[in-house]
Amino acid sequence: MASRFKITGFARFLLFLLVFAPLAYIGASYIQGEDGIQNVKDLIGIGDKSSTTSNTSSSSSEIDLEEAQEMIEDLKEELAEKEAEIKELRSQLEEANQ
Repeated sequence: MASRFKITGFARFLLFLLVFAPLAYIGASYIQGEDGIQNVKDLIGIGDKSSTTSNTSSSSSEIDLEEAQEMIEDLKEELAEKEAEIKELRSQLEEANQ
């Protein structure tokens, strides 16, 4: 008795790729020392992103806060220098126009 459903060679190839491609990617990731399943989840968008951000310690956030404050102070100084330079250039431009 003939089978009710026939499948073409291309459909078989697509089904093979549907199964083989993710397995090959996961295997290659493990060979490279990465977590292949987590990589697939990240690509698809599955999983909890907050679990990776909650791993930071409070001491590192304090260090980041201090670094941020230093950067703010440096940027304020640089802004003051640039404003003074702009005032000087404007005065030179006004003198040149007169």
